[in-house]
Amino acid sequence: MILIKALQRIIILADFKSVEKKFVNKGADKEEAKKYLDFFKTLRDEHKLKADEKNIDTWGKKPFEEFQAFIDDKTSEKKHIRQLKPMEGATLVAENDNWFVYNITDYEASKRYGEGTKWCITQEKWWNKYRRRVNFYFLISKKLDEANKWFKIALQVPRKGKNTYWDSLDNSYDKLPTKLSVPKFTITKKEIDVSEGKLERLVDLIKDDYESQEEFYQSEEAYESYEEYLNEEAIHDDYRRHLNSSTEELVDELKELVYGEDAENTKDMDDDIIDILIECSDSSLVGMYYGNNEIASVSLGDQEAEVDDELQSEIEELSDEEKIELSNLLDRESVYIGRNFDHYSVGSEYNRLVLTLDEDKLDKYIESEKERQRVSELKEEHTSDLHKTALTSKHPKVVKEALNKITDKKVLQKIVTQNEDDSVKIIAVTKLGKLYKKDPLIQKFLQKIASTPKEDRSVRIAAMLNITDQNFLKSVISGDKKKWSTVYGISTVALKNIKDKDFIKKYGLKDSNLHEAALELINDPDYAKEMLKVKNPPYEAIIEKLPDSEQSIFIKLAQMPFDNNYGRGDYQKLAINRITNQSVLSKMFSNPKLDKHLKETILTNMDQDTLEATYKQMTPEQYSEYYDQLESAATKDSLVKALILRETKGKNQYHLSELLAKVQDEKWMLTYLKKLTPKLRSDVVRWMRHDNKERHDKLMKIFKIEEKE
Repeated sequence: MILIKALQRIIILADFKSVEKKFVNKGADKEEAKKYLDFFKTLRDEHKLKADEKNIDTWGKKPFEEFQAFIDDKTSEKKHIRQLKPMEGATLVAENDNWFVYNITDYEASKRYGEGTKWCITQEKWWNKYRRRVNFYFLISKKLDEANKWFKIALQVPRKGKNTYWDSLDNSYDKLPTKLSVPKFTITKKEIDVSEGKLERLVDLIKDDYESQEEFYQSEEAYESYEEYLNEEAIHDDYRRHLNSSTEELVDELKELVYGEDAENTKDMDDDIIDILIECSDSSLVGMYYGNNEIASVSLGDQEAEVDDELQSEIEELSDEEKIELSNLLDRESVYIGRNFDHYSVGSEYNRLVLTLDEDKLDKYIESEKERQRVSELKEEHTSDLHKTALTSKHPKVVKEALNKITDKKVLQKIVTQNEDDSVKIIAVTKLGKLYKKDPLIQKFLQKIASTPKEDRSVRIAAMLNITDQNFLKSVISGDKKKWSTVYGISTVALKNIKDKDFIKKYGLKDSNLHEAALELINDPDYAKEMLKVKNPPYEAIIEKLPDSEQSIFIKLAQMPFDNNYGRGDYQKLAINRITNQSVLSKMFSNPKLDKHLKETILTNMDQDTLEATYKQMTPEQYSEYYDQLESAATKDSLVKALILRETKGKNQYHLSELLAKVQDEKWMLTYLKKLTPKLRSDVVRWMRHDNKERHDKLMKIFKIEEKE
């Protein structure tokens, strides 16, 4: 029972993933959809949902906003007013029944009161970057759960420009929805007072701003976030060059380094140049490369950072003499500010963002590329040159180029035994097998490679694929298991090359690793039935091999309990799909011990008469639980009408809409719609556009319904 519940949980988790995807496709934020689904799971696990509210698939067919409102309503009873401990740096400036509003003035307060959000200012380096030029207010809900993106809101108030609101997922807004009902409060901007001792005070402010910028630009965040501020002055120092933001310029730089004066004549080599950087990193061409093994690497350094706008405004009001004095004061404080006081130079002076090429690795790459081109131009009759290159070159690309034209078996054997690159060995092994399949000496060689533990698994399997010696292949299956057990899949490859059907049948039943391969090779229903007797039968493969006449086997397999070896009841569902006897399906559905997910499959395999009869026997709980399958499978008009009339009681506009979209008796449908209240009728018809656009358009005109914006 514990095992069955665990497997059912796996199925439910898969259902939640499917619904999450549906919500996102309808426009919901992925993170918010996930939060609300997690809260739904909690409500379900705490038994806070009614029977007709538990089916997550039903919610997946509705708008996310309706699901969100449902969760909010359900949780309103258990919500408690969020309590916040007072702390320095967080001043309460406004409050009502639903919200606190705090003015946040230091990092610790930002970190504590911003907990549970994705705001960057809850990280110290980002807080330090903004603190001098921006005032922050945190609006914290007393009641909204963390699943709601509005449970915390940050208001960003710059000295210049418009204010910005940020929800807890870090999405920005110009204004807040009125439904939030946040309290009114006075918004202030940060002030700079330089009226008294203005130069000295200005120096302190500039120094403080510079140090925060210096700290930020030397942090890891700067590597990814501020490429646009990087100094673009080239450094001609040995093999170091500045990395431009333009791919075209970067390629030209590399071409000049690689080909020197001949760079202008290498237009056709652009792809090879780009390959140099592609081989260095999985990142984009102008990304940041770290580590010590690349041909090219990039380091970050000297950059330009903007001086705070308000500080620039204050400096502009100074006289020329005061500006000179300010510059001298800043020099003494080691603040590297531009002549126009509009930017700082931050980072190490001699460590700008530069491209560093490893001379030795680059030379090897160029050498291999030139050699590969030379080999590509050789004819097959140039055997001596091809053989020498394949046996002596240390570049896999070059050896592979030569292998395309080599047929000599001795040379191919030497490449297999001497080359260290597995991809090269696989090509040589495969070529030996194809060209010399009937050569007994080559067969012995391939057997040796397949049997050598030090060889990579891929090389051993490549050799096994080309072995035809039946005695050897049989020894792999029937011989020492330990010798081959570490090479996953190699015994299956050997079995597929064996021609003796009786041998395949025998060991296909004995070895669990060979069950499915043997079934495929024998392809016989009687053998499939015999496979049912093994310890862990491959049920799915067996079901596929059995004819429709084996109904008793399908019925038996369909009702087997879930087992840890067979996942989520997949083979039971396959068996149900093969059952053609409708009375058996009806009886199975009535079995209270049968798993819910198997019953769902049963409903989708019933014919319309059996489905209608089953529906009539359903309890209200069963109807709610299996509505989705009923709605999806129902095509018979009498059944569809019965479902519509049942849904009328619940006034579920989405269910009514999808059912009315498929009813065939249009006269009955019009009569039914006229009996609905105007609001429900309008909602039902509007939603029908998702299921039957043509009928939707027609009904919109008949009942003179206007589309909502």
